[in-house]
Amino acid sequence: RAFYAVNEFLQWEDVKGAPSIFVHYENGLTIKKQENSWHIYCDKLSRFTRALGLISEYREEKDGFILKESPAFKELGVMIDCSRNAVPRVHSIQKMLHLLALMGYTYLQLYTEDTYKIEEYSYFGYFRGRYTKEELREIDIAAEAVGIELIPCIQTLAHLKHVLKWAEFSNVQDINDI
Repeated sequence: RAFYAVNEFLQWEDVKGAPSIFVHYENGLTIKKQENSWHIYCDKLSRFTRALGLISEYREEKDGFILKESPAFKELGVMIDCSRNAVPRVHSIQKMLHLLALMGYTYLQLYTEDTYKIEEYSYFGYFRGRYTKEELREIDIAAEAVGIELIPCIQTLAHLKHVLKWAEFSNVQDINDI
């Protein structure tokens, strides 16, 4: 799945024009070029995706080329703020996921305050840009395809001034943005 997910991003001519790849289970990440084919030794999908990026980078190497990586951290991730005047579109997040996967990241956190849609509350995220359930699921599927865990970071205790400015929420407001 990861190969097809990043194939277009890596701009290999087509699947037939891509290098022959053989995958073996092993801790860490090792890529070897043997008999004009690539052998990937890795233990998880995120490292496999990283290997695809490395193969793209080192495609012209001769047989016998070996590259090993031992990650310094078990997990590596980034948080994208989706509440400060910019809610990235699904396509932008998908592109970011491809880049993160090729760099060896293992998780992506989406920080949201009121930038997701709640059917029962039409003013939740109103005029702020917001993700629907379907869009969040689409992002999650894209993340899973390249071995990245999507972690929603939903702020629920404060930072809700944009929601609480609407009269619809006056009955739940404590003070200012809580």
